[in-house]
Amino acid sequence: MVSVWISFPAYGFADLFRGELQDKRTLWLGDPFQLWLDKRGISLEKVGLNPLMDIQSAEIFPVVEIPSAKFIQWLISEDPQESGEWKNLWINSRRMSARFISQNADLKDIYSRKMKHRQKALPLMASHAEQSILYNIDLETTALEYAESSYSLPEKMELSELRNPEIALHNRMFRSAVLKHRNNGGWREAEKEASRSNITWASFLLKSLCCQFLSRSS
Repeated sequence: MVSVWISFPAYGFADLFRGELQDKRTLWLGDPFQLWLDKRGISLEKVGLNPLMDIQSAEIFPVVEIPSAKFIQWLISEDPQESGEWKNLWINSRRMSARFISQNADLKDIYSRKMKHRQKALPLMASHAEQSILYNIDLETTALEYAESSYSLPEKMELSELRNPEIALHNRMFRSAVLKHRNNGGWREAEKEASRSNITWASFLLKSLCCQFLSRSS
């Protein structure tokens, strides 16, 4: 199956991705486009690109079947090694422009695959709660994405088992939200349990503050 290599890093973070190809302010992968070509021994004429063409319309994204890691490295490197193989592959491959890709991309399919990848990552993030950002991001949105997956509910965490007991509270709130989005009647009891954990957490925090105050006063 042939696919278009357009994923990271098809362009650099600082690239505005606009302007004529001959303009030094027109960047691709962090370099002026002409410099990117020079580093790889390629000329605009060789690949049939008009110097006055806007980079949005320039056919620079190669269509390849399972791109090699070495080819990708050659594309993105600030100091690429001379390689006739990768140079000829880029020159001779069918190439697409950013404008063509944006006009023809199946955005519904792209978003669907991104959603599946996110959903696949969520259970792993939940199992490493103290090391991940799962409970620090938007709970409602994340719970909805989790609920739409086929994964089982994250295991309930106990305050006494965690270095940061607050994670246990977030864990219960997340579990309740997932159950609610799945129309599972158990969400109400899970919500009550989260409320009880909130009281326990507040009590724990108060005791900790009191201990700190007493230790400093003594």
